Amino acid sequence: MVERILVPLDGSAAAEAALALAERIPSRRVQLLLVEPDTKGPMLASAAEASDWRAGRRAAALAYLVGVGAGLHRQGRAVEPAVAFGDPVAGIPRAAGDADLIAAARRRWLLGSVADRPVRRAPWPVLLVRAAAARR
Repeated sequence: MVERILVPLDGSAAAEAALALAERIPSRRVQLLLVEPDTKGPMLASAAEASDWRAGRRAAALAYLVGVGAGLHRQGRAVEPAVAFGDPVAGIPRAAGDADLIAAARRRWLLGSVADRPVRRAPWPVLLVRAAAARR
């Protein structure tokens, strides 16, 4: 059995196709990761505004991750929602840590972008599912 699966999400239905894949793979823990691009926060006028923006984005992202992870939780798995800020390409490998597997969805046009770069460099096994195929 796999101990820990990392599922990177971006809030889209296409990315959530990886959840169906993760539900089929036996594991004890599933970490759901959303890396929020940190583009707006630093541009705000004050540090307090940037901090408030991040806190709001973190709360919304955690609520989203808990909601989409409900099926995994019903299966009796530990669901670990995680939110990071910055570049998703760098954030995914950084969060993988002790993951045994990364399960991710990709859109055909996305390969070569966010999904492709962490996959090519990952020292972990990576399982990609085409988002369109998973919705059929």
